[in-house]
Amino acid sequence: MASYRKHKGRWTATVRISPDFAGPVAKKSISETLRTKTDAKVWAQDVETQIKLGTWKDPRLEERMTSGRWEDRPLRDTIERYRKAVTPIMKGAKQETSLLKRWERHPLAQRSIRTITRSDIAAYRDERIELGKAPQTVRNEVNKLSAVFQYAKYDWGYELGNPVRELTQRKGALPKARKGRDRRLVGDEQQRLEAALIAGDDGENMLALWRLLLDTGMRLSEVLSLDAGCVRDGDRSLVLTETKNGDDREVLVSDQAWANLLEHVAGLDDAEPLIDLHVDAVEYRWRIARGAANVTNFKLHDLRHEALSRMAARDVDLKTMMLQSGHRTASSLLRYLNPTTEERRRKLFGESSKAVA
Repeated sequence: MASYRKHKGRWTATVRISPDFAGPVAKKSISETLRTKTDAKVWAQDVETQIKLGTWKDPRLEERMTSGRWEDRPLRDTIERYRKAVTPIMKGAKQETSLLKRWERHPLAQRSIRTITRSDIAAYRDERIELGKAPQTVRNEVNKLSAVFQYAKYDWGYELGNPVRELTQRKGALPKARKGRDRRLVGDEQQRLEAALIAGDDGENMLALWRLLLDTGMRLSEVLSLDAGCVRDGDRSLVLTETKNGDDREVLVSDQAWANLLEHVAGLDDAEPLIDLHVDAVEYRWRIARGAANVTNFKLHDLRHEALSRMAARDVDLKTMMLQSGHRTASSLLRYLNPTTEERRRKLFGESSKAVA
């Protein structure tokens, strides 16, 4: 039977642990101080029920486990430490922060870091695959955890191995990344999509976004980070300060696209967003427009492939394209270049080339 005591306006409930309870305990009773007597009674009844069922675990023992050496603390503590100390200086810090926070919320992160095994990582991999996550997503999540273990071991001096690396050393341990996308606009798809965008909700914003993505090859997140003032301050170029790799860059805009932008910002204050839509709203309106235009298997990010491939078809050199796209290596850029059969033929045999009869 629980006992209750009021002190300084708060109520302390004390539950005595039965000698018949089989689990480990720190003391023969446990107490909790709460704001009201009702709260204290609810807490006490919950503890007593768990003790009777044999499912109760003494939280004071868990607190002892998580004190002292980092190796004895939950994995989430080390992930959080890495996220606060290392991630801010990494490129793509925003995306990495989101990934690490997802790891912190996973049940595996509640366990002591020294108890994590390669079998646990394999089980996590299988769980994510069963949920339908893309192979590259699973690879990114597992590899990032490996980076946390490596940093903890070599930079912070943790006395433990890296269970992720123990698993991934085996060939085929991670799902094979899918082939990169190579979808291009064909026929009159561009015209149909533009008509569907302007006819839908926020049509003006969506059409302005479409034209800018197709003209420059920018990422959606980069366009959504811009305000109207950056157009008025520019000269057929936009300066990006929020990029995936963390580096500022200047993106050049064609004369026609720049004229469209000036028209779009005519009624906007400088501090207003250039495209006043959240990413989720953009994706939703894109799906609606794609359905209305009867265009399948074309994602909004495919516009980056389309724009850069069109630049390559105009014989823009790799260095200029890398400055435009923000890729740091030619190999990264090349994944976005998907020439059509017609573009390849023109490169190989010239503008006047025709199929042999």
